[in-house]
Amino acid sequence: MAQQATDAARLATEAANIATQEAQTARADLSTRITEIDKQVAERRSQKATEQAETFDSIGEEVSRESILKALAAAAEIEAIQRLDQGMGGATHSLIVRAGETFGAPLVRVLYTSGWNVFGNNPGSLDLAFVPKDMELRRSYARAYAITWDHETSPVEAVQRLQKVMVRAGYGWLSKQFSAAALFRNLQVALREAVAAREGDSLTILSGDPVGEMVSPDCFVTTGGVEFVEAWVKVGAQKFEYVDPSEGRILSDLPEPSEDVGAVLWDVAIQRGQMHFNGQTDTTF
Repeated sequence: MAQQATDAARLATEAANIATQEAQTARADLSTRITEIDKQVAERRSQKATEQAETFDSIGEEVSRESILKALAAAAEIEAIQRLDQGMGGATHSLIVRAGETFGAPLVRVLYTSGWNVFGNNPGSLDLAFVPKDMELRRSYARAYAITWDHETSPVEAVQRLQKVMVRAGYGWLSKQFSAAALFRNLQVALREAVAAREGDSLTILSGDPVGEMVSPDCFVTTGGVEFVEAWVKVGAQKFEYVDPSEGRILSDLPEPSEDVGAVLWDVAIQRGQMHFNGQTDTTF
């Protein structure tokens, strides 16, 4: 009986030791898996950043409808640019940039509608729309002066068609200032900055709110307001509300111009903010 008790105690001890070893091994395996997960997540994040950089670079190097669609899709996927609406065919996102290097250059709204079909191979649709500076930026007006850039249309043909739209609308004089190179360069910069801010990149000081327009590389209109990047100044969207529309459409709470922002940039940016947030302005630039 004593021997049996001893054997039972020994077996119990061995079983406990085995259980302890298995638990330690399981914890070690779990720790290893977590480490691998973190490593793989970091690797994939780095790979994605590299792919995004290549995507945005491609717009500035060799412009094509496909490269622009890919860049817009990357921005729209994380809501880095302004969403206009959500339809049965997909969500439409919008970004306005200048087709020129001066504030007097034509404004172009780039519209991307995400694609969907049962095969999952629809890249989406792309429209370019001329935006008169005094036009209200309402959703219903988004395609007032637009062309659809389909897969059979080259970049040159797309620009020519948009210029014809401008001529028909009475802006022939402005169509002569249209720079396709500037349009695509500005689109590249705007998308890169919008995505970096949305993803929390430490090198950008944009808020991360969806971008609706790049006024200049130092100034963006986001859904949260007008942001002056270099000066670290933001005029919130709520500042553009009117006291009373019957009182001459007077703005209620706009701050005085910042000393850290150039006077011309400030005036143009505030005007663009007015068009985004209330669709009215009493000045023209």
